[in-house]
Amino acid sequence: MAPTNEQKQAISEWLTKQLAAAAVSSHYDFSRETTLFTVRRDPGTVALEITDSAFEDYPVAEIIRDLTEEKLVERFARDPTMRAQYVARQKLLGHECLYISCDGRQYRVIRDGAHNVRVFDDSDRPLDRAPRGMLVLPGSLFSRSEAQWCADIRSWRGQQQ
Repeated sequence: MAPTNEQKQAISEWLTKQLAAAAVSSHYDFSRETTLFTVRRDPGTVALEITDSAFEDYPVAEIIRDLTEEKLVERFARDPTMRAQYVARQKLLGHECLYISCDGRQYRVIRDGAHNVRVFDDSDRPLDRAPRGMLVLPGSLFSRSEAQWCADIRSWRGQQQ
């Protein structure tokens, strides 16, 4: 279930204060069951995603405490290209994770703190024909369209993937 306006407002106010933000907007993504908070500040923009299950399972005060303990502000200072993702485990992920549906199959794309990208099939196997070295993506996984990811996945997957 989507978070309440009060929950979104509390997170937005905290982000505004912590990041000296010019503006914070939120957008609900029904397909991923997450709320994306986009923080516009000088310089640039950063993003925080919080899952529905986190909002359902924990009071906003606990979520904010976790974001503080996980040093969200410092993470954004270190790497503003990484979208922070807060999940039901009450922790920020140390990586970006994006799920892509391509040709009726599900794929998981991971970008770690060093910007290395790996793509896994629905059996959690790396794609057979992915580039040999690690693919390095300077921007967020979410900066590319699903169509771009599908084009790469089609060229990187093996016969049974």
